[in-house]
This record gives sequence, structure tokens and C-alpha cells, in this order.
Amino acid sequence: ALQAEDRYKQLLRDGRNADKGAGRTLVGPHRSDLVVRHGPKDIAAEEGSTGEQKALLLSLVLAHAQWLKTIRPDRPLILLLDDITAHFDENRRADIFDWITQLPAQTWLTGTHEEDFAPLNGIAQAIALPL
Repeated sequence: ALQAEDRYKQLLRDGRNADKGAGRTLVGPHRSDLVVRHGPKDIAAEEGSTGEQKALLLSLVLAHAQWLKTIRPDRPLILLLDDITAHFDENRRADIFDWITQLPAQTWLTGTHEEDFAPLNGIAQAIALPL
């Protein structure tokens, strides 16, 4: 692991001029792809529907949030989940809302259909902005 860290530091050092010219970092983990499989269907995430892909990504985000609270329970956690109800049916939304309300975190949810958030009535504060 230390050799890998040293090699990465050297790559960053060697690439400073090229990075400056490109206006971005040209090497690093951000240039890698995360390969995910949908376990119950045993398919690559890229083969799933838009809703399935979004559900897989959201599962990773929420699992990471849970892990963060496990390793640093004293640290505040804030999540911003934009347009969270899009592509999800009522049952999937209910599952997501249940998971989110169990997290010890302040969570901001945005969406375009107020009725999608009805299961949160009485347990969450809603702010509707005029169009």
C-alpha cells in the first residue's frame, strides 16, 4: 500500500504541468469506473433500468452514510438528495424514506411532485417554493 501511495504521489508531481494546462487532474481514482452488479437480478448495473440504476447508486450513498456514522458517531451528517423520488414507484419510495428516517442525519430531499413526499408528512418539514 505504501508503494502504491508513493507511486501515486510521484504521478501527481510529474503531471503538475500537464494538469495545469488541462485545467484538471489527469491521473487518479476519479478516472476509474466503479463496476456494480445488481445482486438479486445478477446483472451489471448498466443493464438495469434507470430506476434500478438510481436505486443501486442511492443504496451506495445511504450505506456510506451509515458507515460514516459508525466510524464517527459524534460528527454531524448532512445529506442532500436531489430529485430523489424520480424513477421510483410508491413502494420503492417508501423503502427509501424508511431508510432515510432511520439515519442519524439531517437530510434534505428535493423533488418536483409534492405528493411523492406524502409518506413523510408529520415526520419531516416541507418547504414548497412557488413556481
